[in-house]
Amino acid sequence: MPGNVSLDVDKLLSHAPGGDTAEAKKAKLKKATQGFESVFVGLMLKQMRKSLDNGKSAMGNSSESKLYKEMMDEALAGRISEGGSFGLAKTLYQRMEKHLDLPQEAVIRESITKKTG
Repeated sequence: MPGNVSLDVDKLLSHAPGGDTAEAKKAKLKKATQGFESVFVGLMLKQMRKSLDNGKSAMGNSSESKLYKEMMDEALAGRISEGGSFGLAKTLYQRMEKHLDLPQEAVIRESITKKTG
C-alpha cells in the first residue's frame, strides 16, 4: 500500500453492523441515503442562495435572518428528499441495496481490494 498507511481489516469488521434483519437493514439504508440527499440538497440551496443574494437580501443581513434562511433551506432540503423527486437517494439506495445480503466481511474486503489495487 502507498505510504505508511496500513489497514486492519479485522478491526474494521469489528465495527461493522451485524445481526439486523433484512428489512431493518433496508430501512437503515433508506434513511441513510435520504439523509445524505437532504444534506446534499441543503448545500446546493445554500450555494444557490449565495449566488442570488449577492450580499443583499430582502430579509436583511442580520444574524437572525441568516439563521432563518439556513433553517428554511434545511427544511426545504428535507422535504425535497422525502418527496423523492430529486432522485439521488433512490439511485444510492439501488446501488447499495445489492450489498445488503452479502456478509459484511466480503463487502469490506472487496472495497479495500478495489481501492488498494
